Amino acid sequence: MSTHRNFIHRSLKKLQAQYHLLSVRFHFPSPIHLQLLIPLLLILFTVMPYWQVRHNDFINLDDDLYITNNSHIKEGLTFKSVYWAFTSTQNGQWTPVAVISHLVDYTFFGLDAGGHHLINLLFHTVNTLLLFFLLCRMTATLWQSAFVALIFALHPLHVESVAWATERRDVLYAFFLLLTIWAYINYVEKPKWFRHICVLLCFILAAMSKPMAVTLPFILLLLDYWPLGRFRMGKEDKRAQTFAAPSLKTITQNVPISHLLIEKVSLFSIAIVISLFTLFSVWGNKSLSSFESLPLIVRIENAVVSYIEYILKMIWPKSLAVFYPYQTTLPVWKVVSTTLLFLAITILATLGRRKHPYLIVGWLWYLITLLPVIGLLQAGMQSMADRFMYMPMTGLLIMVIYGISDICEKWPYKKLTLAVLSVSLVITLVVLTRAQVGLWRNSETLFRHTLQATNNNYFIHNYLGAALAAQGKDQEALIHFNRSLEINPYYADAYCNLGVLLLHQSKYREAIPPFIAALQNRPDCVEALTNLGIILGKYGKVKEAMDHFSEAIRINPNYEEAYFNQGNLLLQMRKYEEAIYYFNEAIKINSKNSKTYNSLGVSLLNSGNPKKAMDCYHKAIDINPDDADAHCNLGGLFIQQGKYEQAILQLTEALRIKPNDGEIHFTLGMLHLKMNQKELALKQYTTLKNINDKLADTLYSNISKYRN
Repeated sequence: MSTHRNFIHRSLKKLQAQYHLLSVRFHFPSPIHLQLLIPLLLILFTVMPYWQVRHNDFINLDDDLYITNNSHIKEGLTFKSVYWAFTSTQNGQWTPVAVISHLVDYTFFGLDAGGHHLINLLFHTVNTLLLFFLLCRMTATLWQSAFVALIFALHPLHVESVAWATERRDVLYAFFLLLTIWAYINYVEKPKWFRHICVLLCFILAAMSKPMAVTLPFILLLLDYWPLGRFRMGKEDKRAQTFAAPSLKTITQNVPISHLLIEKVSLFSIAIVISLFTLFSVWGNKSLSSFESLPLIVRIENAVVSYIEYILKMIWPKSLAVFYPYQTTLPVWKVVSTTLLFLAITILATLGRRKHPYLIVGWLWYLITLLPVIGLLQAGMQSMADRFMYMPMTGLLIMVIYGISDICEKWPYKKLTLAVLSVSLVITLVVLTRAQVGLWRNSETLFRHTLQATNNNYFIHNYLGAALAAQGKDQEALIHFNRSLEINPYYADAYCNLGVLLLHQSKYREAIPPFIAALQNRPDCVEALTNLGIILGKYGKVKEAMDHFSEAIRINPNYEEAYFNQGNLLLQMRKYEEAIYYFNEAIKINSKNSKTYNSLGVSLLNSGNPKKAMDCYHKAIDINPDDADAHCNLGGLFIQQGKYEQAILQLTEALRIKPNDGEIHFTLGMLHLKMNQKELALKQYTTLKNINDKLADTLYSNISKYRN
């Protein structure tokens, strides 16, 4: 019996020792039920306000450029599309990992926006858990780590990064950035070459997801100070080491700063290469503002104001918008007050580093990670963006949460007070975030809200106009295009969209001035050049039209529309061989455009190659089964070949798509008549009477002759 008791006692001791090792490894200074409960709660609270995102649509701001109208993405995950992801830039940014993730999404979900959005949510949830585990591992503080992660998961400022399909870049670069920090902790625990390689690989993947990750080497230096405690800022600064987690205290302390910098030479080298490549790409894309148009002093003022306004939006997340217009003239009081507040926070964080090292680490984390997008090198027309705060906010959250914990340390009712405040905060954030996600349901709801939240937003007036025009709400779209131009008379995109609206209404002469104005304000606007070419072609000014198409191709050799329209103009001129060349060039750029294959088929048929023409028609229908013109042309080719039954099938399918097309009804009626199907021919005549009297009379005349 005594032996049995000893065996049980030894077994319990062994289990206790294993539990202790497990707790130390993952650094949870808490009972095991909390180790399981907190991650589950984080998942629940992350998914709860975001689950509705599965019903959201794509928006016509960047989603069309990066996903819905991107012919390379529509190739799906192929060797060709992956090669393109690594060898091209989009808007001057090289983000092959993010692009490949979109290719994978399209392979599985096609253009089902819900699938794309749910993958964003998945990454956001994983990022929340990673942040929680990392803070626990580094600081051995369960509740502080949990609340930093919880607010990270729920804050409305992060909705843009999750609910915007294009911003996969944010959640993806954050994922690899957090993995890099995890790999770095493994490395500093046991410095081995293969662990260092893991750090480099994760960092490269982060930078290839979004170049904003280039600040990571500086973040690792901050973590070396606190909570890893690898160096101190002076002999008196002994507090930093005490924040390291139990198992991390085995890390070598008092490492010379020079050694820590040498240790990160490879990381800094990668960061420099990515930064220079991005800078040259953006410059080549002409999206980088010159210092003549935007002086350095204006940029600095906007940067300081933005740093403080981001903090205010974190504290009071009201009037969040997808686009904040750049203000070249800021009120003096705002510049002065924000500068003083910025300096005050910096001084307090610096002075408080001895007792509270997380203050300086959190503040510098915020400043440094936001630096690439703060506007000193201005790319784009925005003054700030909610998505830019996805990782930088973590620094501020560390300052606030750990600061509150220290302040409340000696409160007699600390647990009750913090519990009440925490529950209230979580409920508030869930409600606000859920409402914010709802605004991203589609382009119209998002842009209408943005116009309410901002002033003189010419950019969003233009995009709302485009969204309304796509819905056929032309009059309302016209109002927003004009309003955009009232605010900014030099905005080429609004002129171009106004011209496109008028062109679709067949108001060709009225469309010419907006296109000319677009080119005056942006001579490289290929869309304006191409549309002007279309109008000139309609008025018989063939040479001028050709010149416009050629200029558009010279500016952008990958602009499919210019090749397509030049091919169509040559087709109308019966220059079939030349037309075939331009259609083939368009197909090289976008092999998923049914209209191009249809026009190529017409050119091939007229050049005496019916077999290849038929292949093109079939290809057009495979790409877009609702391409009525391709069905009609294929039906016409079958008629020429005497394959009447197949022709009837194609024309019937065309009628399904365009039930009120009189010419199709007429052709089908004549075909039925040719096949001695008089009743069916009369049926087409009956339908045609309500569509086109002239064609109906002609068809009836033929039916009458046939009867005689």
